[in-house]
Amino acid sequence: MFPFHKILFPTDFSCRCIEGIPYLAHLARQFGSEVTLLHVLDASDPFGYGAASSTIVYGVDAGTLRKQRETELAHFGKIALEGIEVKRVLEMGEPAECITGYAEEHGINLIFMPTHGHGKFRQLLLGSVTSKVLHDSALPVWTTAHSKTLASDSFGEIRTVLCAISFLPDAVRVIHAACEAAEQYAAQVRLVHAIAGPDFGMGIEATAPFQRFLFNAACEQATALQREAETQLPIDIQYGGVGPVVRETALACRAQLVVIGRGHARGLLGRLRTNVSNIVRESPCPVLSV
Repeated sequence: MFPFHKILFPTDFSCRCIEGIPYLAHLARQFGSEVTLLHVLDASDPFGYGAASSTIVYGVDAGTLRKQRETELAHFGKIALEGIEVKRVLEMGEPAECITGYAEEHGINLIFMPTHGHGKFRQLLLGSVTSKVLHDSALPVWTTAHSKTLASDSFGEIRTVLCAISFLPDAVRVIHAACEAAEQYAAQVRLVHAIAGPDFGMGIEATAPFQRFLFNAACEQATALQREAETQLPIDIQYGGVGPVVRETALACRAQLVVIGRGHARGLLGRLRTNVSNIVRESPCPVLSV
């Protein structure tokens, strides 16, 4: 997976994207990557990615709007990305489809996305474009939920990588991805697993013996998993919801990156597992989902 030779950064010129540019520049320099800045004009969504239709409502035709966006794209991140090979691409269509399609067609290794676009309603959500990309793309996606904290040199010092694991078939692959990420930064890896309890959908009374049973079973599965992965990493096993457990563990161990799996089964939920959006939204640091 590493290094990322080609990074795709979809941008809607929002504050989140502007705040994420220094981090993007760091990643590109860290891996010697070529960066593609992609803006997608979506004239059908007045509150969404690009907020194009609200502009059209106020009397700007599509041709003029396209020229405006081309100008913005030409200047976006110019100073921060100086010295980095950058392509600037503008497309028209449904944003998530254009992003995933472009990534697949042009050999992209990593999609880098802030978690919010324009629109006051999106501030309450993960963001539909990011959600769709996480769901539809098989590529690694690096998300930055709290990009305001990234505009400093601190993001260049990844010392601890936290890997959130389940006991599903691709868990070994996720652990190896976390180890590979840590190797790039000479960082340490720590594992975390959340035990879902009665408050999180099991419907069984949370007695102490029952909690001990769940904990012991999780420990046995974690031991077997590490044996299969050929690792001996420290692990935190906690009782609670996945999002909060990952968040609190990341804060406690001062992780600078969280690595999670998105899976590849195209079942009812597709690639996006139920907990992915919760982890991305609540994580105090960037999340690499593979």
